[in-house]
Amino acid sequence: MEERTMIECAAPADRDALAVILVRNGYTVRVVKKKNPTGSRTISYVEYWKGGGAGELR
Repeated sequence: MEERTMIECAAPADRDALAVILVRNGYTVRVVKKKNPTGSRTISYVEYWKGGGAGELR
């Protein structure tokens, strides 16, 4: 199984830019939102891993 990495990224424009950069470099990307266990705030992350996407060319 591939190793997945998550980067915390609060601003929507920053998440979009980061996702574009990762996709252009061959990574599969998704945005994940998790509730902070110590408060009511939601934290957004960009999760990525190498290849394995549905649209991957082989």
